Amino acid sequence: MSHYIEFDTDDNPRYLSKVGNWVITFLTPTLVSCTQLAISFVIPTQHHNHLQVRRFIIQNTDNDQIWQVIEIEYDDHSSKQKLNLELESALLPQFIQQLQNEFQRYDVEIKYFYG
Repeated sequence: MSHYIEFDTDDNPRYLSKVGNWVITFLTPTLVSCTQLAISFVIPTQHHNHLQVRRFIIQNTDNDQIWQVIEIEYDDHSSKQKLNLELESALLPQFIQQLQNEFQRYDVEIKYFYG
């Protein structure tokens, strides 16, 4: 099952560089057909949080507003490890919700769906 984030037409992530505490950077050259972006949390690790999302890797689809979630990195403070989330994990919706909440504070609307 694939997971997707849909951006509003005015908020194409190719043209966003920063949204609140999240920085968006290209992982692939800008002119290739398969574009990957990293959405990275730039605030230092918060040790009071048990799990903290650090980075989403997304990849474009045929629709400019829809991006596939490829990878999610997070810190697990109880084990002091940086981990990659299994995309079928029950934590995925919670991590996406955190991103949605932060983006919404800056009027960047995103929707999550899978299929």
